[in-house]
Amino acid sequence: SALLSWEAAALGDADLPDPSAAKGLTWLARSLRFLQLVLQDVSSGGPPATSAAGAERCKEAMWRAYEAVFARYHGWLARSMFMGSAKAAPGYEQLLRLLAPAAGGAVREGLVLREMEQ
Repeated sequence: SALLSWEAAALGDADLPDPSAAKGLTWLARSLRFLQLVLQDVSSGGPPATSAAGAERCKEAMWRAYEAVFARYHGWLARSMFMGSAKAAPGYEQLLRLLAPAAGGAVREGLVLREMEQ
């Protein structure tokens, strides 16, 4: 935020140039916030009853995080592209395998959920 303030003060009322360090860091912070919200949402509520429910939970978590973080900055095209890509999101079990590939079965879920809580 100090970099953003400095760039804004240096440029006056002009928009920040693209690319700029401040814009890059702003989008990085938004992306990290998006991932945090997705993981928090997915990890809440315990394991889903079915793999279909797990896939739906991941998609809904992505959509809620998108609405909270990115939606206000995107127009119709970017929003539509996100909706399309969210359909290809991994389900709950696949996400756990991606986050802890070396752990197995029930150990994997416990490990991932403990790490998310920290």
